Amino acid sequence: YFAEPFSLLCQRGFNVNRIVGGGPPLLHLAIRLPDPYFEAVMKAGADPNLQCPVAVAVSSGKLQHVKALFKAGARKNDPEILS
Repeated sequence: YFAEPFSLLCQRGFNVNRIVGGGPPLLHLAIRLPDPYFEAVMKAGADPNLQCPVAVAVSSGKLQHVKALFKAGARKNDPEILS
């Protein structure tokens, strides 16, 4: 299962906010996967404002993730959300 090995990676310094090769942040991918992935990435310290994950959650129909992102400090006035 994902959460336990992922947790070990984070304990060893894995940066969940690092962007590699111009791809999306890990949080964007986790939003589209089953909830435990999203929860593990958020618990590991994902930035709720890095490349507007709220817009990804809205477009993916994940209202529970939108709420969690706002609770974690996502900006409510981000232009990507309002467009």
